[in-house]
Order: sequence, then structure tokens, then C-alpha cells
Amino acid sequence: MFESLSLVQLSVIILVPIACLSILSLIYILIRYRPVDTMPGWLEAQQYANMKELSQEQWLVLRSMLKHYAAGDPFDTLTDHREFDSCVRKQIDAISGVAQRDTMGETLREIRTALSLEKIPEEERWSSTLNLTEKQIVKARPLEQNSSPLSEFYVAHVNDAYFFLTPRNPELAADIAEDSQYLMQVCHPGDARYEFVASVAAIRSDPVRLLFGHVFESKRMQARAHERSAYTIPTPMDIFVVPEENEPNPTDWLYENDPQTRATATFMNLSAGGYAAMLHTAAPPNHSYARVTVTLGRDDFPPFTVFSQVIGTVTLAEDRTLVRASFVDMTPKQEEAIEIYVAEVLQREQEMEEA
Repeated sequence: MFESLSLVQLSVIILVPIACLSILSLIYILIRYRPVDTMPGWLEAQQYANMKELSQEQWLVLRSMLKHYAAGDPFDTLTDHREFDSCVRKQIDAISGVAQRDTMGETLREIRTALSLEKIPEEERWSSTLNLTEKQIVKARPLEQNSSPLSEFYVAHVNDAYFFLTPRNPELAADIAEDSQYLMQVCHPGDARYEFVASVAAIRSDPVRLLFGHVFESKRMQARAHERSAYTIPTPMDIFVVPEENEPNPTDWLYENDPQTRATATFMNLSAGGYAAMLHTAAPPNHSYARVTVTLGRDDFPPFTVFSQVIGTVTLAEDRTLVRASFVDMTPKQEEAIEIYVAEVLQREQEMEEA
């Protein structure tokens, strides 16, 4: 068959398939090994990072992490806190040494904040200790001391490698050792109380701060500490901003100082643990406390004034703000009175539904 073909024709028959295979191989190599940053998903991710005003240094750190742990879908990782948390966990686990992890943790926390991923919605379930916030109360005890009561700590700092706890009683720090394990409980506002075990990674002094590695597994203990009911009664709302040095024990400072602003609000719901209210002005500053008056309509229990910590705000139209707050100086009698009030309201609502 090939005897009648010229040398040129034979060359074409042999070389054309080889050339085609070479071109296909080259195309594959170009696609397989082209720079990741030129892929559509990466261009979108970089545009989003630019929109969030990440610095060049932050983008280089973020890009390196994404290339290692989220190369297939970088944009989703920048916009979903759970995807981002998964990447962060792998990045920190790949680093050895407390100081090195701490440094990377600070950088990643700055990036997280720039991407608006540092807080999860109150109604969303808590996913890890990455969701802890500064000033939050954590109750803890040594894991092996089953009969010991839980002691109060407050979150002094959080980065993406560690959360830092300071004991309310500084004497507790004397008995804490590195690598010791602690059983902890924390409440996520609007969601539940969670329990988890964390290990002491390092201890720092002056001031005392205990570094714990982040925990990604926890037990959801209770959806709500108290029942709540609708409660639409107006109240004065005085706003206080407690100085940072007074945050561990704010109550004394609140009693001794005047409010920063005075406004009015309307309660939306009420429980023995806190409330939601419509504040008829702009949102209060971060780390604010509010003084409100609770009126239960009982002749034997007159209206009373109580302080609360603002744990969440939602800005609404017409210069109004939805405020969620938890009480900080409620007496047992006041708490019992609210629980009775709420139970009666819920009972009436149930009877009306059954009628």
C-alpha cells in the first residue's frame, strides 16, 4: 500500500499525527500548569480582595493559603466563614511553634476582619472557638476535676491561631500549667450554650493571659437559658461605654458614672436573661451597656431599673436600631418575677391558640 506513495507523502502521513499529539500535549501542559492566578475563579477572588481593600502583603498571605488548601474554589472561601475556617485550620496546623502560629494567627485575623468574616449571625449555630469575641465570658474548670465548680474567665483577645483567656480571679493562674486541658462552656447570643475541651498552649504574664488552641468540635448544651415572650412596652434607654480597664467587672463603674447618651426604646421581647428592643436612634458604639426600666404590671412588683450588655445591633430605616442585650445585674427576685411574667404570657398565648 505504501510502496506507491512518494517520500513526501509518507513523511506527511507519519509526521502529521506526531505533530497533532505534540500540540495536544502542549495544550494540556499549558492548561495544567498555567498560573493559578489567571484562572477565572482566582481573578474573581482577587477582585473581591481588592474590593475589601486587603493590602498587598495580606493578599500574598491569603493567596498562598488558598493555593494550598482551596485552589479549586477560592472565591467561595473568601465569602463563606466555614470554608475560610477550614482553610485557616489547615494553615495553622502546618506551622510549628507557638510564636510562629501566633504571628500567622494575627495576620489571618486581620484578613478575616477585612473580609467581614469575624462574626457569624446570632441565629446561626456556633461552629468553633474562632467565633469567640473579646470581652465574652467563658466558664471553665480543669478537665479531670469533675467536682470542681466552673470559674469565670473573659476573652482577652482572639486571633486565628489562639484565643486568650484571663481569669476573673488572678489567683487561679498559679495552678494552671501548659498542655493542661480545660472543660469550657460559652453562650453564643441568640443560639445556645456550648461545651468543649481546650488545651493550654502557653501562659503569658503581666497581664495574665492563657493561650488556648482553637477547638472545632463542641457539644450544644441548651438552645436558650430562659423562655422569652413578646413584650412591647416603652422604656428609657441610657447608653454607657465602659472603659476597657473596667470591662472585667463593669457593674461598679456603671453605678458610679453617667451615661454617654440618653434615648428611648420599645421592648420587642423579654426573658429573664435579656431582651430585644427598638432603639429610636442610631446604633450605640461597640462594647456598650444599656440601662432600661422593666415594667411587669404587677402591684406587688413595681418597675425596676437594670443594666444590660449590648450583644448585637441591627441598623434599620429611619435612624432606628434593633438592640439585643443581656442583663448584667439582675437580682434573683427580679429574675423570678420576669420568669413568672413570661410564663403567664406564653400560657395566655397557648390558650388563645387552642380556643
